[in-house]
Amino acid sequence: MSDHRRFLKSSTTSYEVGDYVPKQIQLFQNEVPVDLSWIYKSRQGSALFF
Repeated sequence: MSDHRRFLKSSTTSYEVGDYVPKQIQLFQNEVPVDLSWIYKSRQGSALFF
């Protein structure tokens, strides 16, 4: 596996196209989840990059 993709080995969450964005997402182990509930209140579109 390429060295720059090593962080993907431990990924256990997959998201399907068309699913709703979760209201919270855990980006790093042992960290507080990031609140994404603001997306549901926005009237404009959103682009998220993880």
